[in-house]
Parts: sequence; structure tokens; C-alpha cells
Amino acid sequence: MYKYHVQYQALEYANAILPVPADYPLKQGISTNFRDDFKELTKFAKTMYQDVAASPEKYGMFLADVNEYNGVGSLMGHGLIHRKSWDSLHRLVDVLYALFYSGNMNDETLQVDAKMFASKIKEMKLTGYSAILDGLADIGFVFTGYAQGKIKEDHVMVSFPANPKIISTLKTYCECRDLGSKHTNASFDETSNKDHIKGNLDFYAFDYKHTADLSVLPEINWVNDKVFTWPAEAKEFYTAFYQYMTKNPKTEYQSTESHCDFFISGQMAAKLRYEDDHLRCDIGCFTNPEYEEILTKSKNGIKRTFFALILYLRIKDDNNKDRFDNLPAHILEHMKNHKCQDCNAFERHKQKSGGRCPYTVIWMHDGVENRNCAFSCFHFENPKIEDIPAYCELLFAEYERPGFKNINRCHVRA
Repeated sequence: MYKYHVQYQALEYANAILPVPADYPLKQGISTNFRDDFKELTKFAKTMYQDVAASPEKYGMFLADVNEYNGVGSLMGHGLIHRKSWDSLHRLVDVLYALFYSGNMNDETLQVDAKMFASKIKEMKLTGYSAILDGLADIGFVFTGYAQGKIKEDHVMVSFPANPKIISTLKTYCECRDLGSKHTNASFDETSNKDHIKGNLDFYAFDYKHTADLSVLPEINWVNDKVFTWPAEAKEFYTAFYQYMTKNPKTEYQSTESHCDFFISGQMAAKLRYEDDHLRCDIGCFTNPEYEEILTKSKNGIKRTFFALILYLRIKDDNNKDRFDNLPAHILEHMKNHKCQDCNAFERHKQKSGGRCPYTVIWMHDGVENRNCAFSCFHFENPKIEDIPAYCELLFAEYERPGFKNINRCHVRA
């Protein structure tokens, strides 16, 4: 068991580094040999994060004890984490980025302009960069012109003697980060929230998609990458759900949308995620069960975590309720057990609709009227593959109606 959050977080990144596909499409101008070089870079990145996990003090990381709860929790891309510790870990790659942003290649060496580097460090508000450079020197980097925590020359020469190509590969990778805040290709709409790698989080995980031509990258790559760290059963369900949903030409898949994975005719349709039974929100999937237990424990014990499927359905009175007649018995039972509680959460909407909450599902079954909450009765824990047709057909029946806008597909469906 590790003592600090940052140690577990570094291992989460090490474990989340994606395998590099043998033939993925590269951005224009990148050599085909880059794929093999990038594989070597991801191997180094894994080693780097493992070294941080072993010796976080050496890199000047923020040392937050996992056994001391101080309320500094935040929801981020990989789950419930200690925010300040997470930001501290990001400094490692940010310092590398500042170096390569400030330098030019000279054969197999990076020549860094010291003033430009200092300016970039200040702009990015990176404190304690010298400890990070010292740590990187311990795992193979050589910094000529830098010693004892100080830059002593106008230029710093950066090399990696054990594998010289690491330097040029890192330079290309960092340049890909500069192509736009959304990491889009030039052929995509830079103002759009689509067709990008979500934020900078995946940059720290050395995601090959930063170097890919996203305009021709097959959609299945996004699907497989999203579930890379998930347990086999959840991964199998997600992939099977995707395959069934995308048989419908009006379905749009968005791997980077935080609230929804699948849209039909432009409407939010379904989300698959890991959540806990307390916050009931996305907590991410942890590769280390020990860390998951640490983060989900509370004063009252361990919170239960599970894989969930959420269907975004608001069944109106004018819909055909006989669609429920074809549902498996256990799904019907699940729906019936989640009654409308008159929670008044949507009081303003109720006033507009004559006292009816828009999320109340009223339907008949076996001659009995049921009043259920759409948030609960279409929220399924640990869903089964054999039920996928029933789930998807419910969605198709709800949103395949005239009047919905056309879709703007996010990825290239192959």
C-alpha cells in the first residue's frame, strides 16, 4: 500500500497508457516511422510514471496522505481524486512540454532557449521545475547547461543517450499539442466541441490520438480506447452496445461528451459509466482496486461502486406504451420498483406543464397504471449483454420520430 495519492495516480496513468496501433493514420507531415518511435516513447512514459510512484519526493510532488481526508476531492477524468495532488503530477509532463516548446532539434539533441523556457514556465505557472528536471535526469535525460537546480547557460542541450530518438519523438508529440486547444486537425471546425481529445488529460497519458489524423481515424478506435482499462465484462458490454446502437444510421457516438455517449437524431440517448451509490455520478474506472477502495471509503464504510447504463427517455402520454409489453420481465420489474416520489426537483417544469413532472413515466401494464421516475427506472446497474436489443429498441422507438434534427457525426464510422 502506498502512502500518498500521487503514487497511486502515477500508476493509474502508467496503466492507462494505450497501446499504439500498428497502422493508425498520422497527421500530415509526420513520417510513417513515427509509429514505432512513439511506441518507444510510451514505454518510457510508463517507466517515468512508475518512477514517480516509487519516489514522488524526488520529483517534488505534492504529498497528500491517502489516510487523511481533508475534503479536497474533485471529479476528474480518471475518477474521484485529490485535486491538488493530481495537478502536481501534471507538472511532470508540463515541464517536458515547456522544454520542447522552447527548443529546436539539432541532430538528436534539443537546443532549448533558456529565456524562452523561463518565460513558458512563468506563463504556465510551473513551480519547482528544477526537482522535476533532476528526477528526469535520474531516468536517462541529460541536461547540458543545467546543474544544481539552475540554468547556467543561454541554451540548455537536452539529450537521451539510451534512446536518442526519444527526443525527436517528444518534440513531435509536443508540437501536436500546439495545434489547437481542442487538439483538432486543421480540417475540423476549431470552434466545435467535437472531434477532439478531451481537454489535456489524455496528453499526460501519451495518447497516440494527439498524433493521429482524426478525420480518417475509425470510430472503433475511440470505442476500444475508452474501455481499455475497464474490466472484461464491462468492456464486452460497452462494445456490444455500441455495435447494436450504430446499426441505426441516425445514431451518433461521442466518446468525449461527459454526459452522454450515444445520441439519436441529435438527442441524448444513452450513457455508460462507473458510479458509486452515494454521489451517483461518473467516478471513472480504476486500474488499482486498492486505490478505488481508498477513494470510495467514508466514515460509514465503503461506498458501493458499479457499472451503469443510463437511458435518456422521457416517455410522454402520447407515446405508444405497448413498447413496454415486449420488455424482459426483470426489466419491467426494475421499472415498476422505481416509483415517482413527487420529489419537487422539477417544480418549475411542473408549473409549465399543468402540474405534471416531465420526467414522470405513466404507463399501463396488465391493467395497472404505473407512475415511475425516468431518472431511476431507466438507470440499470450492471446491465447484461442479452438485454441490449431491448434497451436499444426502447431508444429507437422514442427518438426515431419526425421533427428531430439531423446528426453531426463525431467520428469516422468504418
